Amino acid sequence: MTGGLAPSEFVLILARVVQGLGAAMTSATGLSILVAAFPEGMARNRALSVFAAATGSGFAAGMILGGAITATLGWRWVFDINVPIGVAVSMLSVKYISSTMGRTHENRHLDIFGAVSVTAGLMLLVYSLNIAQNIGIGSHETLELLLSSVIVLAAFLFIEYRSKAPLMPLGFIRRSSIFGANIIGLLQVAAFVGMIFILTNYLQQLLGYSALSDGLAFAPMGVVFLVVSGLLSARLVNRFGVKPILISGMTLQTIGYLLLSRISLTESYFGLLVPMLVIAFGTGLGFTAINIAALTGTRRGEEGLASGLINTSRQIGGPIGLAVLLIVVNFGTPDPTGRLVQSAAPIVTGFGYALLAAALLTGIGIIFAALMKHERHCQASVVASTIRVKGARSCRIHE
Repeated sequence: MTGGLAPSEFVLILARVVQGLGAAMTSATGLSILVAAFPEGMARNRALSVFAAATGSGFAAGMILGGAITATLGWRWVFDINVPIGVAVSMLSVKYISSTMGRTHENRHLDIFGAVSVTAGLMLLVYSLNIAQNIGIGSHETLELLLSSVIVLAAFLFIEYRSKAPLMPLGFIRRSSIFGANIIGLLQVAAFVGMIFILTNYLQQLLGYSALSDGLAFAPMGVVFLVVSGLLSARLVNRFGVKPILISGMTLQTIGYLLLSRISLTESYFGLLVPMLVIAFGTGLGFTAINIAALTGTRRGEEGLASGLINTSRQIGGPIGLAVLLIVVNFGTPDPTGRLVQSAAPIVTGFGYALLAAALLTGIGIIFAALMKHERHCQASVVASTIRVKGARSCRIHE
């Protein structure tokens, strides 16, 4: 609501920060509830496919409704319309989700220094990449900020190594499937978010699409993502394993970005649609498979850590990928002063280079997927614990 009523840019940014905090807590908690409620295997994979389908539905609905609302009621309503939705979801959560679900009885301390250092390091990294779009990646200010982010993130790792109750236990992230899944998730979102931003600007600024038409242009991608992630991906993982599906998904995305990199001023929408659908198909395959890999082998009490980590990887992947791709756009279309050329043809050329960079990101993801070892956590004794959800049957979890 504050974002919709914001009287200034500062208030709007502050409201978005609060939105981000809420979204981060909600998405991580949602995944951890699924991990706690469903045992590892086919049942959890099906649950994660439903989660991915809901995400795809939100993407499709957001692109269409966001364009329609902006074109008719104005941009402020994009924020205001979420208020009744948030209230309704909160009330349903109180009714159907137990407050003790997944709670552990360990005396855990909040790692304040770890939280502050990782947040500061990531903010410095994203900010340095953002300003590099205007002043260049090799400028002194950019390099100083990049060095500062490296130092702060190194301090975070040192804090985690010495902490008795680390925010992110280093042994946890060293597990092959978890490390690989988080890197792949970051690269997937980095390429995808950058592509969405570039195509949005291409359609609206260069081809003259309205906000509503632009939203409708992305709707087929959302539908394909919904069907593939919700109905197909988990079944294929259950049959062939997570690794082949990850490789297939990232390969399809790479092919799609390579096809899109041939973008031109005379490109028709249907010429863009085929590679967009290829990307959506590959992203749908990979999205659920990444969640499965990132949550495999979690022990009791690690559900929140695993789900929070994969959500964090995706959340930082978006701004980092967008910044990197925009740096490539600017690098490909500079004038003698280093500023972006305003004529259409050089900008489209820069867009093509950026989409090649997106293909490079997902290509690196293929390598990580190929090297990833799928690990399962086994214990000598099997302990059954029961978790109850209000209004639902009890589920048994085997550790």
